[in-house]
Amino acid sequence: MSSASTVGCDAIECIEGVLMNPWIAHLENQDLKWIVDQGQGVYLDPGIEIHFPHPTLILDGELECRGHVRGGGALLGLSEWYLEIDQGSFWHVNTPVWGLELPLTAKHKAAWSVA
Repeated sequence: MSSASTVGCDAIECIEGVLMNPWIAHLENQDLKWIVDQGQGVYLDPGIEIHFPHPTLILDGELECRGHVRGGGALLGLSEWYLEIDQGSFWHVNTPVWGLELPLTAKHKAAWSVA
């Protein structure tokens, strides 16, 4: 998915394009709608280093951390959020990145701890 198509697409279409992510597959449809409606859009310039304190779904672009490259469909920051880590790994932004920061709550942690 190119940056131009990400900007012009409906948020639900963007998320549906990456539903193969196992974490996303376990969400209920109402959770997906809520995430799209309440999520915060993220744009990252190439060349910066960033950590993800909140779960962020990468829609387009490329990041690298310790030789591991991630792009569209990656969910970053989930373990940092779930385990309440103050500062996780830094990711280097290789190309412009578009993402959606997910508005997850303690309710989600409680539900997932028994899943």
